[in-house]
Amino acid sequence: GKGAKATILTRFIKPKQALISYKDHRSDIVLLDRFDDEKGQVCYQFRFAFDADRPDNSLFYALTRWVKVVAEGDIEHFFEDSAEGEDGKVKWADSQARYLLYNDVLNGDIPLHDRDPETGQPTAPSIQEIYIMRVEYAAYD
Repeated sequence: GKGAKATILTRFIKPKQALISYKDHRSDIVLLDRFDDEKGQVCYQFRFAFDADRPDNSLFYALTRWVKVVAEGDIEHFFEDSAEGEDGKVKWADSQARYLLYNDVLNGDIPLHDRDPETGQPTAPSIQEIYIMRVEYAAYD
């Protein structure tokens, strides 16, 4: 959403920036908006992070595929056409709950392949047990 911190390869910023001798140079940016360009491709509008709080600075844009979000923006300021479905809820694939669940599995907080040594039965928690682990999961029961 708006205010998210991101990085981008400087060569993909539009309007074009001064030539950088290092082709893989990255710039830190703060996202402001998302829109479709004249070709129908999705773009982000942004400012450079070092002067993002100065409203008189120029705005830049780039295709979303070149932008890597490193810190999410305020959850109350999602882009207009962002990940919300028809019912106004954030789709599971784009949700904070999915991100948290993925990290819980990676960190071993939710074991997927553990078995009881005596019975050999799986000891992974049930879906109901997983849903009560975090408040964010409750919206997707």
